[in-house]
Amino acid sequence: MKKIFTILFFVSVFFLGFFPVKDTDFGWHYQCGKEFLTAGVLCIKNNFSYFLPNYHFYYTGHLYDIILAFIYDHWGFLGISLVGSIIFTLTALVFVKLIKNIKLGFVTYFISFILSYSVLSLGFRPQIITYLFLLILLWLLESKNKKLFFLIPILFLFWINLHIGFFIGLFVLIFFIFYENKDINRFQKLFIVFISFLTTLINPFGLNVYREIFNHITSPLGSMIAEWVRPSFFYSFLIISFTIIGLIINLKKKPVNFFYLLLLIFFSFLSLSARRNLPFFYPIFFYVTQDLFRNLKILRLFPDEIFIPIFCSIVIFILIIDVPKTIKSDTLWTEYCQNSQTV
Repeated sequence: MKKIFTILFFVSVFFLGFFPVKDTDFGWHYQCGKEFLTAGVLCIKNNFSYFLPNYHFYYTGHLYDIILAFIYDHWGFLGISLVGSIIFTLTALVFVKLIKNIKLGFVTYFISFILSYSVLSLGFRPQIITYLFLLILLWLLESKNKKLFFLIPILFLFWINLHIGFFIGLFVLIFFIFYENKDINRFQKLFIVFISFLTTLINPFGLNVYREIFNHITSPLGSMIAEWVRPSFFYSFLIISFTIIGLIINLKKKPVNFFYLLLLIFFSFLSLSARRNLPFFYPIFFYVTQDLFRNLKILRLFPDEIFIPIFCSIVIFILIIDVPKTIKSDTLWTEYCQNSQTV
């Protein structure tokens, strides 16, 4: 019964994440990747910006652009949607491993997904890779296998060249220094942080990538780019409420887990500053409060016999409603252009 329950969950996530391509940045991401595939040239110059043609940006997501262009050239938009589904399924897999409770992991993942739907529904974007890598980083940090812990610099080597959101991971690493782990001493933690930082310098711009991050932090992006605006009042209220609950729960524990506290505060600030960061906050909240929810008896009231029909219904609904819409949008240019205008 548990195997059926698990399979249905991942199948539902796979189809739920089968979104049409709506990213308004798709054009220049594709052109940058195409330049490398055809001429072996990295997209170092700002050749595809309309509003800021003279802005020199230090964009490091070349590997993402190359992968995107390769997928589109071979399988079109449907291929991109399919890859997005696979990545969403991987995020669900890693998240469930983090929560360490199958039923709780399934429920909290769906809650996180639904609350972030307005952002995640834009489909396969570089931010989704950061979403996945953030969860992988947390899993590596909490792994009891010390060998896995030393894979973190390799993770950052790929992260820096896939999306500039890698800097989020560096903050998580710094916070981890305050995490109590008897198997890893403070020196080892500092060493991993230092090596991971050095790894992020392996990109076409070196240290200049941090100048780009500084430009993002100091620029009023909320008044220029739609996805950088602050979340609505409802989501802001939800984030603040969740943050307060999480702080109270963790402060009551003895000893206090400062790693969890710093994570919660940092990602609360990120999500309140821009709605594009909403998908990062909710998994972090459930991650740092998992002990409380694991002890709730309410989950015991819902046996697998109830969850299985629920997931079956979700899969059937998505297959009937959402999947045909995605296929139609990805295969018909008129449909794609109309959908793009509404993003």
